[in-house]
Amino acid sequence: MTAINLKQLALHLGLTPSTVSRALNNYSDISADTRRRVQEAAKELNYRPSRIAQQLARGQIRVDTIAYVVPPGIHRFSDPFFAAFIAGVGDTLATAERDLLITTPPCQISELEVYRRLVRENKANAFIVTRTRPQDERIKFLKEKNIPFVCHGRTTRSKDFSWYDVDMLSGAKLVANRFIEQGHKRLALITPPTMFNFSRLLEQGFRQTINKAGDEITMQCAEGTMSESSGFDITYNWLNAAEANPDAIFCGSDAMAVGAMQAIQQHGLLVGTDIAIIGYGDFPLASFVTPAITTLRQPISSAGEQVTRMLLRNLADPDKAPEHILQPLQLIERDSDRRVDRNNLLELRRK
Repeated sequence: MTAINLKQLALHLGLTPSTVSRALNNYSDISADTRRRVQEAAKELNYRPSRIAQQLARGQIRVDTIAYVVPPGIHRFSDPFFAAFIAGVGDTLATAERDLLITTPPCQISELEVYRRLVRENKANAFIVTRTRPQDERIKFLKEKNIPFVCHGRTTRSKDFSWYDVDMLSGAKLVANRFIEQGHKRLALITPPTMFNFSRLLEQGFRQTINKAGDEITMQCAEGTMSESSGFDITYNWLNAAEANPDAIFCGSDAMAVGAMQAIQQHGLLVGTDIAIIGYGDFPLASFVTPAITTLRQPISSAGEQVTRMLLRNLADPDKAPEHILQPLQLIERDSDRRVDRNNLLELRRK
């Protein structure tokens, strides 16, 4: 059964939230009958009080430290996602006079163990969770411990916690339809690591669109690591092995798109003319390579700000209903999926 919050419990009992709270904490000014009725209803309806909310109510704690445990797939401080997202988080927390704790799990220690240690040692009072998984053990742990958190991303069951996400499903469909409208028949997809939920949604949207297009449109798919090298290796192997090369490739990160373009060029082919490329992210490098990358833009800095504001609102009102924000992705049109006459290539490069 899904847990309810204090306001929902009070509404069910026909009492004020203040009365319910005092009854749950066995205040003597609440009659024994009312305390018993409230506590029985709380048990029956699966009400679990927030530990932080209880401490705040008793004046025992102020939530000052927000933790961000760097997940796998983020290459430390050089990763453009990490840099932009943390900038948004840090600026928003600084304005609210809160501190940000960033930690990276050693290779031999799981993320979950780091979450457990931070909670056990009371080093963080709330968490920002990114790169969510379809079934996310970090979220399960935080819910069991009643620790406040907000996610950048969703899981397969996301109704009972706050999250901010981009509409990857629709974005992938947009890319697939663009390729098909451009006349491409042999589509390919390089996904981020499939452990992440957004990778699952990306493949689902891309595949659904191709399946609806009919048998003349084919698709091949491989899992990458979101790095330039994985985009290069996967594309290079496709071009070496396939009798019919893909004529359009959707890469689940701009970094993988850069690697894919290098592989295409090493085979003497033209990006855009022979094989179209579309990336994801619109990180700074996307507009500074040749050809510039057509890509799906995710507003990552503003995402950091939005996620942090959601968490601060939850901390101010622990019984607040979960917030859900789904942000559309914007296609940024550049040159990597544009056919160019070979004779005009030099002129394009000069531009």
